[in-house]
Amino acid sequence: MFGDSYVDALTTKTISDYFYSLAEKYKRYRTVFNYLHKLLEYAVDIELINRNPARSSLLPKKSAVKGRDTSHNFYTLDELKAFLDTAKGISDQVYFYFLILATTGIRKSEAIALHWSDFDYKHKIIHINRTTAYKLKIKDNGEIETNDYGTQIPKGNESRVVPMSDLVYDASLHCRKDLNPLVFHNTKGDYYRSSKADKWKKQIYEKNPNLKKITVHGLRHSLATIANDNCWNMVDVKNVLGHKSLDLTLGTYTHTTKNGEEEIRKDINGLF
Repeated sequence: MFGDSYVDALTTKTISDYFYSLAEKYKRYRTVFNYLHKLLEYAVDIELINRNPARSSLLPKKSAVKGRDTSHNFYTLDELKAFLDTAKGISDQVYFYFLILATTGIRKSEAIALHWSDFDYKHKIIHINRTTAYKLKIKDNGEIETNDYGTQIPKGNESRVVPMSDLVYDASLHCRKDLNPLVFHNTKGDYYRSSKADKWKKQIYEKNPNLKKITVHGLRHSLATIANDNCWNMVDVKNVLGHKSLDLTLGTYTHTTKNGEEEIRKDINGLF
């Protein structure tokens, strides 16, 4: 739509009209809008335009496209154990990665972005300070580049801590085999792309075809479901998952106690 347009020719109305039409076809139209918004903000910063026309653009409240059925996108405890057992047979790194997801509920890109310095062994917690992401960049010739890959603040624009189970504690000591500050990195010592998690998952399913197929994000749903089944304090679970509201935690998958994260860590240790 805007590929052949100059940024100073874009108006609030054309942007609104485009995303109203996009919402008729795609579920995640807001993701595209966010990229455009960031791009135009950058154009303002480098003085290509005086104001960002996307700031005032009206957007539809939701897409006309029905979301996919995620009611089965999770594992029971026994299914999760089988998944992790199979992951062990792939490699220590693959097992460690999915063990972290399964026992902390952090997002796959947050796990990819972990540094060893995020592991607080004294207090048995992990600091979630960043997530990997592609960043929009405008070259000097005006072309848009999206291959600028790095990290940014986690979703919700704030860091948080999650409890470190004994399993993760022990596995982390076993997996730390080099001096690279990144927990998960490629042969060049850089961050993996988040798609690496899906490739690892594919290896697991190829090794054990009997496993139920879920998305990587489904492991996050799995922890929330197990937490609900075991009557954990769901406000504590909300904080661990990094949700803004309890409704989101309960809908997708009381007061916070001071020792809530420690209690969750103990419960996870008991499950495994």
